[in-house]
Amino acid sequence: MLLLFRKRWIDVEMLPFPYVTAAYDVIRRISGKPDTKRSMKWFILGFLIALLFELQIICTHIFPWWPDILAWRGTATSSTSPHGCVCLYTNDVIASTLAWWPGYTKNIHPVLIYYLIPLEVLLSTWVFFIVLIVLAQIAYMLGYYTGIFNAGSACRILGFAGFKMSPLFGDPYNFGWMTMIGGTVAIAVMVIFNARSHLAKTIQSAIRGGKTPEEADEPFSYRSVYTFIAISAIIVIAYLLSAGLSIGSALIVLLSLGFLYPLSATYVFGLTGCGYMFEGTVWPSWPLRVIWPRAP
Repeated sequence: MLLLFRKRWIDVEMLPFPYVTAAYDVIRRISGKPDTKRSMKWFILGFLIALLFELQIICTHIFPWWPDILAWRGTATSSTSPHGCVCLYTNDVIASTLAWWPGYTKNIHPVLIYYLIPLEVLLSTWVFFIVLIVLAQIAYMLGYYTGIFNAGSACRILGFAGFKMSPLFGDPYNFGWMTMIGGTVAIAVMVIFNARSHLAKTIQSAIRGGKTPEEADEPFSYRSVYTFIAISAIIVIAYLLSAGLSIGSALIVLLSLGFLYPLSATYVFGLTGCGYMFEGTVWPSWPLRVIWPRAP
């Protein structure tokens, strides 16, 4: 399905796709492109720093006697996940003061990737992060999130201590549901609406057959892409029916988890390098409420 949007996203909107940009730069340098020679020393320096960083983490996990320079084994006020996400305990100074303080990452990888995303996206991220902190603190002062300071930062984010205690999933804002459900649907609708003329042309090309000049740079003809989509949809529907789902439930699962969410997730990932659709175990069941207003 995403092949239908390649031309729109890459040639028209020019989404940066930070991870692809980084990988492509590595390939160009390995291939010996002439325009990469001037900055090659900086590339090698960065590679060595990243290599030493990863070796430090590996040795910290493998050898108990290895000095934990990066505090990857945790501290008295925090623990660190294998990929560098820091969970703050209740005795952390900031976490014991602010209702919404989700922690931070020690992993340099996402920090470096964020240098490749548009500045306006970075600015929006900072602004709305600060707004969220302020709004959560106001809600706490008004009586929401009772007992939140008895939970660590990860439990506050994920709602493991109870949804009502989480600024992300609890009242009065329900930020998690609003963004993961409403925001995801809105992004998908926006993407489809903005690409409506392009999608119309792909349908016309698929009906006519052959490879038109507009498809010259595409890896597959649009007719092939639509054929792939149809075959994949039939296979998924057949699998869901064999698992005991009704045709209505199978269609809802296919449309939401097979089309809507991948479309939104890929667009956001291409724009920011951020895995937007996190905690998929928490929120994806909402489309089935069309059939079951209450869980069976």
